[in-house]
Amino acid sequence: MFINKLNQLYKPERILYYTDAGKNETDDALKGIFPETIGKYTGAFGTYDYPGVFFVKSLNRTVVGIEFRPGDDRVSYPEGLKSVALEEAFFYSVEIDNEIEITRRSVRELFERIAADDDAHRNYCDLSIKEDPGLISVFSGENGGKLRILYEWKLDSDRAKTIMEDDADSLD
Repeated sequence: MFINKLNQLYKPERILYYTDAGKNETDDALKGIFPETIGKYTGAFGTYDYPGVFFVKSLNRTVVGIEFRPGDDRVSYPEGLKSVALEEAFFYSVEIDNEIEITRRSVRELFERIAADDDAHRNYCDLSIKEDPGLISVFSGENGGKLRILYEWKLDSDRAKTIMEDDADSLD
């Protein structure tokens, strides 16, 4: 399995519009095939990323959905779909070949291996793997190719704010 380690990612508060997903719907979404109720919003103004498969802790299930930024009167929000508010969070993003079965457990094991490599350290912040993430997102590549997986991590230290405020005395 090829793993392309992409980067850390911060996502602000957003709304996930979704439909419940069984194994068939999840498998289709991992191949880039989405129900019209979700797929028609791909690339719409106000969306984050693309439609995907979401393991949502607060829902205690897997769903197929798409994220939108909240509270923008210029956005045409989806109608007829269930929704859940998602808190701001930091994610670690990887891209993998579509060779493994995507389950919460397999994704967790993948990110535990990544965490062991200490790849979460960056110049301005450090992240660590979250024991019980609130969200894991999986997005299919073009024509069902590589998968991009976002796994919620915990922010351990953030020096970016100190640097932006030009507070050199606070840096260790």
